[in-house]
Amino acid sequence: MVIACPTYAAAEFIRDFDGELAEAFQSIPYAPIIVVATGHKREDILHPLDGFGFLIPRTQGLRTLGSIWTSSIFSDRAPEGFVQFRSMLGGAGDPSVLELSDEQLWNTLRRELDPLIGIRNDPAFMRIYRWEQGIPQFKLGHRERRARIEQRVSSLPGLFIAGNAYYGVSLNDCVKMAYRVAQQIGKQ
Repeated sequence: MVIACPTYAAAEFIRDFDGELAEAFQSIPYAPIIVVATGHKREDILHPLDGFGFLIPRTQGLRTLGSIWTSSIFSDRAPEGFVQFRSMLGGAGDPSVLELSDEQLWNTLRRELDPLIGIRNDPAFMRIYRWEQGIPQFKLGHRERRARIEQRVSSLPGLFIAGNAYYGVSLNDCVKMAYRVAQQIGKQ
C-alpha cells in the first residue's frame, strides 16, 4: 500500500492501525495557500507569456507567491484566444490571506501582477481554491520528523509513502519520490 496524501490526512486514517505512525505524520506542519485560477482573453495580457510563469520572493513585499502560466505549459488548458493562470497567495508568511474575499483576492492579484504581465481587463473566468493546510513546511527538525516516519514505515512490510511532505513540494520532487517508491515495490 502506498500512502500518497497529505500527512495530516494519512494520520487520520492510519491512527487505529498505528498510533505512533499517525503521530509522526501529524508532526509535519502545513501552511495555508490560496490558488486563484483565471482565464483571460489573450489580448488582455500584454506579456508574451513565453515561459512557465514566475515565483515572487517574500522580500518583494507582495502577497502573491507566484503565477504559473498553465496555458503556456500545457496544451488545451484554455480555449483558442484565451490564456490561463494559476496564481498563489498565502504560505507560512501570510496565513491571514484566508480571510480575504474573492474580490479582495482578485484585486490583490491584479494590483501585484499587472506591473509584471500587463493586465488590461478582469478575467473572463475565475475559480478560487482555499487550502487551510496547503503546503507542508520544512521547518527546523524536518529531517528528524521525516526520519521518524520513514523508520516507522520501514517496520511495516508492504507500506510505502510518497508525496510533497518529505523531500520537496514541487511536482519534480514528487515524481522523483514516486519513482523511488516504484523501484522499491518492484524489488519485493
